[in-house]
Amino acid sequence: MLDGRALIDAGATIVLCVDEYPFPAKNNHFCVMYPLMTLDGKRLDPTPQSFPNRSRTWWMVRDDHVENIEPGSIWVAQLQEAKGWAPTDPKSDQYEVRWDTVRPDHNVIEIMDFESAEPDLSFVYEERALNWSRSPANRVFLRGQDSVVGPFRSEWDSQARQVRLSIRSGASQALRIPRPLFDELAPSHTFMHTVNTYDKSRRNENHEITLVARSELDMGLLRQHATEVDCRTDQDIVRTAVRQASFSRSERSEMKSLLNKLEKANLQDDISERLRRINMNVISASDRAEQISAQLGEAPEFKELIQAHIDATTADRVRDEVARRETTIQEELASLDATRGKVKRDIESLRKQYETKLQQQERDIKQAQEKQKHSLDERQKTLELREQEVVQKESEFIDRLERMTNEYRNQASRIGDEVLLQFPIIERLLQGRSASSAPADDDALVPDWAVKPQTRKRSRSKISERDFIDQLAEVSRERGFIFDREDLVNYHVSLKSSAMTVLTGGPGTGKSSLPRLYAEAMSSREQFLQVPVRPDWLDDRDLLGAYNPLSRRFEPSSSGVVDRLVTAGMDYENGRDGLYMLAFDEMNLARVEHYFSQFLSILDNPPSQRSVTLFPAGITSSSDPYSAHRELIVSPNVRFVGTVNLDETTHFFTPKVLDRVQIVRLRSPDVSQVQDGTDAVDIAGLEPVSYGTWESWIKPVPANSAARGLLVRLDGVLRKEGIPLNGRKFQQILRYIACADGFLSEYTALDMQVRQRVLPGLERNSSTFDATVQELEAILPSDKLPRSHALLRRIADSHAEYGYFQYL
Repeated sequence: MLDGRALIDAGATIVLCVDEYPFPAKNNHFCVMYPLMTLDGKRLDPTPQSFPNRSRTWWMVRDDHVENIEPGSIWVAQLQEAKGWAPTDPKSDQYEVRWDTVRPDHNVIEIMDFESAEPDLSFVYEERALNWSRSPANRVFLRGQDSVVGPFRSEWDSQARQVRLSIRSGASQALRIPRPLFDELAPSHTFMHTVNTYDKSRRNENHEITLVARSELDMGLLRQHATEVDCRTDQDIVRTAVRQASFSRSERSEMKSLLNKLEKANLQDDISERLRRINMNVISASDRAEQISAQLGEAPEFKELIQAHIDATTADRVRDEVARRETTIQEELASLDATRGKVKRDIESLRKQYETKLQQQERDIKQAQEKQKHSLDERQKTLELREQEVVQKESEFIDRLERMTNEYRNQASRIGDEVLLQFPIIERLLQGRSASSAPADDDALVPDWAVKPQTRKRSRSKISERDFIDQLAEVSRERGFIFDREDLVNYHVSLKSSAMTVLTGGPGTGKSSLPRLYAEAMSSREQFLQVPVRPDWLDDRDLLGAYNPLSRRFEPSSSGVVDRLVTAGMDYENGRDGLYMLAFDEMNLARVEHYFSQFLSILDNPPSQRSVTLFPAGITSSSDPYSAHRELIVSPNVRFVGTVNLDETTHFFTPKVLDRVQIVRLRSPDVSQVQDGTDAVDIAGLEPVSYGTWESWIKPVPANSAARGLLVRLDGVLRKEGIPLNGRKFQQILRYIACADGFLSEYTALDMQVRQRVLPGLERNSSTFDATVQELEAILPSDKLPRSHALLRRIADSHAEYGYFQYL
């Protein structure tokens, strides 16, 4: 609830109702006012707590306002603390209106209610006064039970207690709106107020006041749903009809014959109907006048007076008429000659005006036709666009429904599989056996890595790094894929410099296939694992697995990640060869920071500190092969790769994820170079790449480089934006530049890293965004860093809050 103090602090202007007539005191006039609402339509409903002490305010009235003030009238003003307020005086009020802000009620519109279905407009047509209990607002709507008509101006006669209604100057039409629609489009507030509450010399009067704030009333919207009502007065209607029927002067003098002729004239329907009603009123009044005249004429005294008056009037009129006609004839004879010449000149002038107006009218008609045609064309385009939007939304809805249906089916299947897995345990319990007793086929639960160690020892390959890139491109072509060589180099260098790389790009760019092709080019297909991410993954148990308390065993997830990481660790520890690549397909179908949380926390740790916890210590049985891997090591020979798609079913990466990954955008292939790929299991002639060789391609970060200075300048700008380059990201960028040596120039490598590692953190919703963009553009010139500069411009020119991937 708004109180007086809050309204004063906000400098708000409010609507008030006068509670009593002004009374003199100390050479001034005062009155009490009742607060109703704010100008933006908020009810106040004052109480002794919000407006101490009487739920009222004082008004020290200016002399020029005294005559216009009476109980129930509406005013607007601002409040201030009353100087003489006494909290213990029950007749004292804490707030008063500022006398210099008081003005009439031009910011509100009042609703005048009628009990009839339609408001009675005869008061407007006949310019009659309407009896009313109080002074209404200056602008009113008339509301019947079925419809509402307005707006009208109101003029209050305080002596007669009547109000006169009229249409605004220069207008002839009012709006008629169905009442339910008006009540919906024009939110109103009804106040039940008793005036003269504190004036014991006058009786109390109860008033019902219904107001609409002008700020809440959209007249343009009302006109769209309203019909127009002719609200001209009867006098205006008669004048219009006379002009349309072309009456002579003698015909205008006879009102009854005039109206009869007007009824027979071919006039507009609404004017004819009004004229019939006016004619009936005139005939009725004329008949009553004739009856009164006939009765007076029968009185002897009146007959003598009439005869004497007729004689005197006749003589005077005869003399006046003779003199007038003599003068008129002389004047007319003198002016006829002058008039003849003037008529000729007027005819010539009118002819020229007619020709000019005709030409202008033709031009206006042509312009109007062109404008109308343009408007129709625009409407047609708008309709076509809306139809396309409807079709698109319908298609999207169907796709979403199908995806949700498939998801529910998959979840049902998963739940069923989980229930089936518990059947052996339940069966053993029913047969009286311990739930933790080992099944007869315990050997079947032993993973392959526990009984089949790898045999290939770590070695060095003869292939060079540049030849390997050529071999990767050749494998891709053999399998039917075409990648830009710069994209292959970017992906290769990202794998060397970062533990996690994310691939993005449009459909058909080969995001999901490139990790598999890379493993094939290294002859490490056995070490490659494709992990399809499910949208129902909630935490790392869906990715890794969970401890089963009934069997006292760790049960790995069907994703295969745990077994692959155990194998990778054993190979690395025992000097066996192989680069293990785990590819998460559509990894943003679920929230990465949830199911991949443990890995995000350790990826940048030293190799000896990179481990994830599978289960608490001391809870597994001695026969569980995973008991030795409670802290699962992520060895240096492991690389994580993810692919992302962007639609309404996926999740954007959080800053925590963006801060830790390399983001590589794959360009769309040149379709003219795409060929069918081979289905052969193996491609002949490939040179295997050992992990030792691959590891030797990782180069140390140089102590000094030109990139360091530019990164320091970037950090200075980004710190003001609240997204500084932390030490981890700084070192990863320098490591990427070092590993790109021999393939990319230092500035090209830096350009890619600013695009992949720095700009993902930039957000448009920052208050300093525009200033930051200007500073970054100065540091990232388009001639040296074209990729970063172009992406920065796309982010800056966009007016929507997109995620980083949608700018790529």
